[in-house]
Amino acid sequence: MTESTSTLQVTTMTTKTYTGLWQTCWRKTFSVQNDYGCESILDTPKDTDGLKAVQAVTTIGCVIILVTIVLSIIDLFCFDKSSVMMKIVGGLSIFAGLVLIVGPIVYGVVVREGYKFEILDLDIGFALIILTSALAILAGILACLV
Repeated sequence: MTESTSTLQVTTMTTKTYTGLWQTCWRKTFSVQNDYGCESILDTPKDTDGLKAVQAVTTIGCVIILVTIVLSIIDLFCFDKSSVMMKIVGGLSIFAGLVLIVGPIVYGVVVREGYKFEILDLDIGFALIILTSALAILAGILACLV
């Protein structure tokens, strides 16, 4: 008489997907190994008009902030203290902050419905863009008051 024993091994797999403005990344965790990967969102079904709008306003806002930094440095070294350049820098900074705040609003309202995620699934990048826009507006107000 032969006796055989069999064991049933249960493999668990969890998948976490991270979606940004330019690419989607995932992490699949198996009981033994992990699998990571990323793919571009451009020219895929996930590249919706709402996402393109968020990409555009975020890029434009970041470019305007870079321009205000360059103009601030030029003003610091080339103009006198009572220059009108700082008022221009302040106005541009406020405008950049307002443009930047549009991105998270559109992403949270329009893009979120297409991806089917909850508002609590948003990561640190979402919070950083809101903080950046608030700081840009604050910097612009301070630059206009000087």
